[in-house]
Amino acid sequence: MRSGFFNSTITGYDEEGMPIFDRAEDATFFAKYFSRIVGNGIFADPGDGMMVQASNGMNLTVKSGVCFINGYMGWLESDEMITVDAAHAILDRIDMIVARYDGINREINIHYIKGTESSAPVPPEIERTETGGSDIYDLALAQVYVSKRTTTITQASITDLRLNDDVCGIVTSPIEHLDTSEVNAQLTAAFNEWFEEIKGQLSEDAAGNLQLQIDSQEQVLNSHTSNATIHITSEEREKWNRGVQEDYIVEEGISGIWQYRKWESGLAECWGNSSQTIDIDNIWDAAGNLVFGTGQPVLYPFTFTEMPSCMITQQNYDGLTIQVIRASGTTTQTPTPGLVKTAPIKGGYEMIFAFEAKGKYR
Repeated sequence: MRSGFFNSTITGYDEEGMPIFDRAEDATFFAKYFSRIVGNGIFADPGDGMMVQASNGMNLTVKSGVCFINGYMGWLESDEMITVDAAHAILDRIDMIVARYDGINREINIHYIKGTESSAPVPPEIERTETGGSDIYDLALAQVYVSKRTTTITQASITDLRLNDDVCGIVTSPIEHLDTSEVNAQLTAAFNEWFEEIKGQLSEDAAGNLQLQIDSQEQVLNSHTSNATIHITSEEREKWNRGVQEDYIVEEGISGIWQYRKWESGLAECWGNSSQTIDIDNIWDAAGNLVFGTGQPVLYPFTFTEMPSCMITQQNYDGLTIQVIRASGTTTQTPTPGLVKTAPIKGGYEMIFAFEAKGKYR
């Protein structure tokens, strides 16, 4: 059994005088080790790593990136240009661009595989042979559709295979995120090319009618996005029908002693502290054992549509007084606070009242 990694001991010297180590291992051992940690595929950072893109004429560009094959790393440090063979006069074909591990030459390179011309072309087979150190292993990066008589490869002619686990795939160990914007750009190019082609196959009236329908849908979309008070999304409509429309804040701020919030549903809340000086100089009961004083109501920062609930608490409670409500509030002001204490009368009583009101503003 081969095992490692262990420090080596020199057990002798060869004919050239070089030391012989008893735990020495070669590159295949390291590759076997790394292949158990990192799977085969393309590293997904950056998102266009080793992506095949149309360049000019019959030229393609393979973007720089990193791949991993059977424990060996391939690093394409800069973009590489590939020239596709000339198109056939009457037949189409599908070519393939791969990242190839070559055990004989001890390298990983970008490799171009030309397909077979046919009226119904199929892509060429990728090569994956394992025969010790002379094995070949391909990661398919893209298929390239070469139409008959074409002199230019467009992005729509390229099928990105990097996300296909059967022929390539993404390295699974150190990757957390994949940017798919480059793939989306390719799909958009493919649709635009198809649409231009299909318009050419339609009669003038049919093509015009199709364009009118597209224009009409664009107008509906523009109207939808510019008038959010009329149009709602299907998700919003579903929530509305279920009666669970989510509420959210439409206004919040500070006004005088108040902090406040208003919600889309019509609910509102406000809270604040009021410092007041109260003269406790009125007799509360017939026996004269209790005396009381009356504070001042405070105007709300806005008018409620109905009487809100309002809680009043003493912020500097001293254990000698009891806070009471002397008069009810209205839609525009708080209830009137008051204090009750045991006799004797006391003037100039400093008190901080905390108000918290909740109700509807519309």
